[in-house]
Amino acid sequence: LGTATFVALSASAVLLVAGAPLKPFLPYFVFFLPLLFLFAYWKFHHIQARLLVFLYPELDPLGKGHQVRQSLIALGSGGWMGVGLGNSRQKLFFLPEDHTDFIFAVLGEELGFLGTLLVLFCILLILYAGRKIMLASKDSFGFYLSFGILFSYGLQSAMNIAVVTASMPTKGISLPLVSFGGSSLVVTMMSFGILLSIGRETRRKTEKG
Repeated sequence: LGTATFVALSASAVLLVAGAPLKPFLPYFVFFLPLLFLFAYWKFHHIQARLLVFLYPELDPLGKGHQVRQSLIALGSGGWMGVGLGNSRQKLFFLPEDHTDFIFAVLGEELGFLGTLLVLFCILLILYAGRKIMLASKDSFGFYLSFGILFSYGLQSAMNIAVVTASMPTKGISLPLVSFGGSSLVVTMMSFGILLSIGRETRRKTEKG
């Protein structure tokens, strides 16, 4: 469900930026999406449990709420400077998915609040550099493709960090370029390769005239 939401938001953002009219989509947003949410909430018990635990973490601290609680403990244990690289205690079988979806919590514990700010700075730096390529693009296809790549990267990063910090219900969204996983890394690097190719083509056209 988290991945489906991510894909739907990314596609919707590209459509809006490309100038798609909103009126044909209004019935879906007003009627279809709320009904779909209610159906998923009552049909799938794990979705219901995650939402309830998100709203009331004390309901199941050793079950559905265990992962988020351990994530917050990891972030809180890091303080400002962290406990040192490689010295995390939460990754020793306390925090599930410590090397994938919740790697940001381990970084917060080992590198502290300043370390998490450094990660956020790197994400924003990538988005800023990509934005320069997007705005310099000479054709609409390159512009929209660049926007889609950057929006997907930024949204995925934001969703992962929001889950780790208990700002939204848990879902299986990795942190691009940081979480362990070969397929995620390959797709992200391919996307950035396309973005760099757009930038190179733009520069070539600029130099030619």
